[in-house]
Amino acid sequence: MATVRVTPSREAGRPAASTPLSPARISRLQEKQDLQHLNDRLAVYIDRVRSLELENDRLMVKVSEKEEVTTREVTGLKALYEAELADARRVLDETAKDRARLQIDLGKVQAELDEATRSAKKKDSDLAAALSRANGLEGQLNKSEAALSTALSQNTALTSELADVKNQLAKVGITLVSAQKAYGVKQITN
Repeated sequence: MATVRVTPSREAGRPAASTPLSPARISRLQEKQDLQHLNDRLAVYIDRVRSLELENDRLMVKVSEKEEVTTREVTGLKALYEAELADARRVLDETAKDRARLQIDLGKVQAELDEATRSAKKKDSDLAAALSRANGLEGQLNKSEAALSTALSQNTALTSELADVKNQLAKVGITLVSAQKAYGVKQITN
């Protein structure tokens, strides 16, 4: 502890001509100054803690807002891609039904063609009409197969895009978990 030099002056109502201060008095004055210094330091620490708490609250609000936005965006994307996938599945189902129906029609036409071949001796005109109908149905079949091929291609593209979105969603989840761990936030479950 450093010693305090007190010059003879007026202290606590003593005249300047009084005797020098006793060592106990000097020690008390030193302790008083030390306590004032410690009190000032404590006040600075308290102010710093308060400012850090305010900053922490502000950052917690920002984190909460970011989590809310991320959750909304992910939910929106998920709903959008699920709707697109459902539409693609519906189109694929309809195309499959159309193809099955067309294959049944083609089977019937081929049966009719066979019947027309056996009865070719009856009428050549009936055979020409059956062949014309068969060609029309084959054209429809080709169109349907082209539509099916297009739908399958679109389905493949949508499946790939869905996989990409799932990968992005997993990365966002990992980033979110890391951010939650870094800021000590409880995990949010969907």
